[in-house]
This record gives sequence, C-alpha cells and structure tokens, in this order.
Amino acid sequence: VDAGEPERRGGRRHLRGLGLHRQVRHPRGAQVPPPNASPLRSLALADRSWDRVAAAPGPAPDVPILVADASDPASLAAVAARARVLLSCAGPFRLHGRQVAAACAEAGADCLDISGEPEFMERVEADLHEVAAKNGSLIVSACGFDSIPAELGFLFNSRQWTPPSAPLGLAGVNC
Repeated sequence: VDAGEPERRGGRRHLRGLGLHRQVRHPRGAQVPPPNASPLRSLALADRSWDRVAAAPGPAPDVPILVADASDPASLAAVAARARVLLSCAGPFRLHGRQVAAACAEAGADCLDISGEPEFMERVEADLHEVAAKNGSLIVSACGFDSIPAELGFLFNSRQWTPPSAPLGLAGVNC
C-alpha cells in the first residue's frame, strides 16, 4: 500500500494513508527533514529471551538487541519508552498483543502489529484509544500477514466490478 508522500504545512508533517492522519510538530527553528528523508534514525530488535537470540543460526545482526517479554510489563515499558515505532510480530495477539500495545500507548510510541485477530483489534481499540490519543500514540493492527490476503482479494475484486454494481467510491482506496 502506498501511503504517498507526507504533506508539509508550516512546521507540521501530515502522514496520510491507510486512513491514518497524524501531525508531527517540530519546535520553532528546528530543522525539518526533507519529505523523502527516512524517518529511521536507529533500529533495534527485541526478543523475549537472550538465549533464543544467541541460539539463532548465523551471525548476530549489527543492531542492538533488547529483551522484552509480554508477561513482564516493566520490560515492555522500557522498550516502548525507547521506541518511536514498535513493530509487534509476536502472537497470538489475543494472548500477548494487548500488553505490547498498552506499553506503547502509555509511552507515546506508535505500535504496528501484524494481527488479523478481530477480537484483539476491537479490544485494543476499546481499551486503549483514550490513552493512546492523549499520548500521541498510533496503534495500528493488520499491517501484514493475516490482512494481506484480504487486501489483495479486495483489490482484485474491486477491479472486476462493472456498472451498475460498481461502488460509487471508497474513501482512501484507489480502485
């Protein structure tokens, strides 16, 4: 999915795509990065066990390795406090995902996950919306894995529609 280039308005950056809208405010006089600059300044990987990382085949990646376990709220809070964006890939999300999303919402970090579990997504939205909004955190589910087949199926089918059965339009979707 192409979210497009960020729009610039004054000292704010507006990101549009996937139905998301977020303003990033830059302090007066701060240097604003060019529109095509990567937002990645640093990268770290996290796992719930140092032993699992050490046992992985091949050379260790040349990035910091952090340890965080969904059953340890303090470790999640520590990782979320260091993150601007956290990509969550550890499921099943109905068991392990809410704790990660909650830590991000509390810390003001954005959390993207690959869940396609409707119960999890609805519960996180109901439980964490207010704290995430207050702290400027975006919690976005279905960023891959389970959602990709459905999105590709929708895209394929939308291209098959012909009048009079074609929809008049879909917000945010280029059919």
